[in-house]
Amino acid sequence: MPLDWQGDEIPGELGEAFYRANEVLGRAFQSEVTANKWQWPNPPSPRDIVDTGNLRQSYSGERTRERGDPAFDHAWNVEYAMAVHEGAVLKNGTKLPARPWTEKPLDTGVLERAFDALAKR
Repeated sequence: MPLDWQGDEIPGELGEAFYRANEVLGRAFQSEVTANKWQWPNPPSPRDIVDTGNLRQSYSGERTRERGDPAFDHAWNVEYAMAVHEGAVLKNGTKLPARPWTEKPLDTGVLERAFDALAKR
């Protein structure tokens, strides 16, 4: 059964390469969480976005299937994950900057490069 990758069909036997490439992407996301690159209103800045470690530890990457085709879910299962990623304004008016840790790995083609390398094997 073919796998649809942005409109292109990929033969089903490459499903394992797709899954493994997503696992590489998940590690890249986690690396961004711990990178000392994020601006913060109070010193020190730049810094990582790890305070208690709960956000980092809440990551789950799950192999799934969608209509029979391979799919992969990346999730951070803490209630404040979206506020950290997108930024937020707290009830007291404090503004939290966005720290979109998924942006760079997606924009720089981590998934595509990993899939290409794994598929060639």
